[in-house]
Amino acid sequence: MEQEQENTSEVAELVRDVFQAETLEIRKGSLRLTGSLLVEPGQALSVLRERLGGKGLTPMLSGRGRDVQLILARLRPTVSKARPQLNLLLFLLTILTTLFAGSLWQSQGLKDALLNLHRGVPFSFSLLLILGAHELGHFFAAKRMGIDATLPFFIPVPHFIGTFGAVIRIRSPIPNRRALVLMGAAGPLSGMLVAIPLTLLGLRLSEVATVDEIQGGLTLGSSFIFSMFEKMVFSHLSETQGVFLHPIAFAGWLGMFVTGLNLLPIGQLDGGHIAYSILGRAHRRVGLVSLSILVGIGIIFRFPAYALFGILILFVGFKHPPPLDDVTPLSLAHRGVALLAMLVLVLTFVPQPFILR
Repeated sequence: MEQEQENTSEVAELVRDVFQAETLEIRKGSLRLTGSLLVEPGQALSVLRERLGGKGLTPMLSGRGRDVQLILARLRPTVSKARPQLNLLLFLLTILTTLFAGSLWQSQGLKDALLNLHRGVPFSFSLLLILGAHELGHFFAAKRMGIDATLPFFIPVPHFIGTFGAVIRIRSPIPNRRALVLMGAAGPLSGMLVAIPLTLLGLRLSEVATVDEIQGGLTLGSSFIFSMFEKMVFSHLSETQGVFLHPIAFAGWLGMFVTGLNLLPIGQLDGGHIAYSILGRAHRRVGLVSLSILVGIGIIFRFPAYALFGILILFVGFKHPPPLDDVTPLSLAHRGVALLAMLVLVLTFVPQPFILR
């Protein structure tokens, strides 16, 4: 006990010139000082990380009404060696599975699809370009802000689209809310910059067909933005006509669909990062409401995959970890980025993605 009090006094002395502590307590294995900052939050964290790093302590700032709480915690370091070979292997496997998926849509069976994988090139190339742009957007945003992040891990799956997307792993704490909103928005916005021209190109390569010819196929639901692009390209469709999507257009549709899902303000999705950056701890209530709405939409439109997606989110993590600096508010520019990302959510979300006829 005496040793603990001595260490506590030593730490309190180290923070005295940047943080004026009014109360001090040890809770959940961390030292928590409540009071006020004497310098700007970013400067305080920089100074304290330098002073306390050798003691294995990581400083974090949290708002508590008018007061600020300085939390000094012993975070477990993420021990993870970079293995670009694994990233490359998963990417190559995803190329194969998406080639197969793209070929299967245009073939007469499994054997025909396997013997003619070249048919899947337009779909595979377009989809991986969109997903790659999305994840590299996160990756380069992280690197620019000094956050340790892995290269993208693509997820190959031998099903009708060939992949469950891609992810990167963040291996160091997010410094502040401003970095959090940029991290969350960089991926979807980068992906959309690629998805939009590919979708327009794919639609121009698509063919018009009569409704009778389309019977028995899979009809895609449209988001606001995809529907708008369809009307731009096919402005004179009659009620008896529909569109057979070119594989590039289908890849663009999928890219936008995935973007909309990622931007839902839930948990640790991209939209969850953005929601936390704006709302702080209140993001949990928004996430719970959003998750309930998603499940409700799945029930109403008979698309149970939304409910399964919601369950997956719960397993991955509904709670969002705070950044080191949870005090500094977003600037007007950062709020603009968040607003743009939420606009993309509205434009890309599809209530009923697939309709079997």
